[in-house]
Amino acid sequence: KTSRPFLRHREFLWQEGHTMHVDEEDARAETMRMLNVYADFMENVLAMPVIRGRKTDKEKFNGAEETYTVECMMHDHKALQAGTSHYFGDGFAKAFDITYTGKDKIIEIAPGTAYTDTDLFVDFKGVMPGDKRTESITIKNDYKGCDYVKVSIRGLLHDAAGNPVSPKVLEELKADDRKGELTEIAYMHKFLDQLTLTVKKGTDLIYTGHPSTLEKGFEDGKDVYLGSLDKGQSMTLDVTLEVPVEMGNEFADRIGEVDWVLVVSELNYEDAKTGDETLILPYVILMAVAAAGLAVMFISKRRKKN
Repeated sequence: KTSRPFLRHREFLWQEGHTMHVDEEDARAETMRMLNVYADFMENVLAMPVIRGRKTDKEKFNGAEETYTVECMMHDHKALQAGTSHYFGDGFAKAFDITYTGKDKIIEIAPGTAYTDTDLFVDFKGVMPGDKRTESITIKNDYKGCDYVKVSIRGLLHDAAGNPVSPKVLEELKADDRKGELTEIAYMHKFLDQLTLTVKKGTDLIYTGHPSTLEKGFEDGKDVYLGSLDKGQSMTLDVTLEVPVEMGNEFADRIGEVDWVLVVSELNYEDAKTGDETLILPYVILMAVAAAGLAVMFISKRRKKN
């Protein structure tokens, strides 16, 4: 890239805007709408013809997934960038732990990562041998429709049929020619077998072991009761991922994925006498690990590194 000095700076018009959107479709639509606003202004107000297009990955804005541009031709036949519109995906949301409450649910999962919308363990990507990383997941009861809720958790492993891995993870597993005769699922589990995952609620140990045995670790697939939450109350799970220092280069750039299911039941104090309860939120939370990369649910979280 080569910056061009603005010698006649009084003729330079500066406009910048930042927007947040509920989903990718809406964000992409706004990205292209603003690009067309710039082009329309330049062509129909400034009488300056421009060409619209997408920047290459080398030229796109730092942090953006895609950069679109309007460029005009200078007297020396070189193109001059005259305006840009960027699609950032969920990069800012992940960097600053931004979440939101949706109109149809109690809690909306944070925007996620490139692998899935429910992947929250951003800090568990790019792990290296010897790493020990901890993230804290806070579950808060903001629901107004009952007196309190009961929260449970269980693990759910991926297989080829009943619970396939997410498309992005499967794409990377298929493209990895190091798996030999192994299936994509078996190859993924071989990587997960190298890692150690520990889940705690305060001082209570919920699980410790390999991510690949998570389903049996949560009491053989049964829901593990985490506790009850009155309105406004919260609980925190501390999740630690450890990578053995002796893990070899054959596991470089590997990826794995495990689902967690959080089950939330709605109760009123009168129901406690009759044993009546209503399931209001079975929530699947992804745990995706990428090496050289896991994921979950949340309202707020903080990261700790050891």
